[in-house]
This record gives sequence, C-alpha cells and structure tokens, in this order.
Amino acid sequence: MLLITCPHRNWFTSYEVVNGSFVFMGNNVSCQIVEMGNIKIKMYDNTVRTLTSVRHVLELKKNLISLGVLDSDGYKFTCQNGVLKVSKPALVVMKAEKVGNLYRVEGSTQVSEAAIVSEK
Repeated sequence: MLLITCPHRNWFTSYEVVNGSFVFMGNNVSCQIVEMGNIKIKMYDNTVRTLTSVRHVLELKKNLISLGVLDSDGYKFTCQNGVLKVSKPALVVMKAEKVGNLYRVEGSTQVSEAAIVSEK
C-alpha cells in the first residue's frame, strides 16, 4: 500500500468515501482525507502504472508519495545527480527529477481510458 495524497479529484479512476480519516503532515498539521481511490500514471518509459489507495486531501497544494511506505513495501531508492530512481527489485518503476528541495515524478496522469473493440 502506498501512502499517496492528491488534491485533484479528476485524476481518480476509482473512488470511495472515507469518513473521519486524517493524514498528519510533517509540520504536525492534520488534513482530512475526503475519499480514497486509484490514479493511473503514464511513466517516463510509457508504461502505465496504477497507484492504489491514494488519499484525496483537499487542503494539499501538491501530490505527495511517502518514500517511507515504499521502503516498507520493499522498494529501493537511489539518488544521483538530481535524479531519484525507485525500483523493485531490479526494475525501475518510477523516476523523479529534483526541483528545488522536492522530487517531481517523470510522468503524466491518465484521466481517461479508451478501449478499442473489433469484431470479425
């Protein structure tokens, strides 16, 4: 389970109501979790990954991914020359570029899906 928070409702591909839950930020401020769901991200290598159990938190200005939770789930991290790579076990699943003091994931959200069906 990844601890990811996001203020953008339209990025969610699934959604369920969460009552009375909060996430505590590094500055000891608590923010209410409105709902929880999944988000699809097209990564740097064009693979689409589904981030599960993403918390929808209205008060946030940025999307956050907890490296501590990723570490607990067996992911490995390397940082070099302003690039963060997240891998499990040897497959790089996420790359991020350092911008200021934060890392920005290289990828884009997939807010809709298209299916092509053909009949013979």
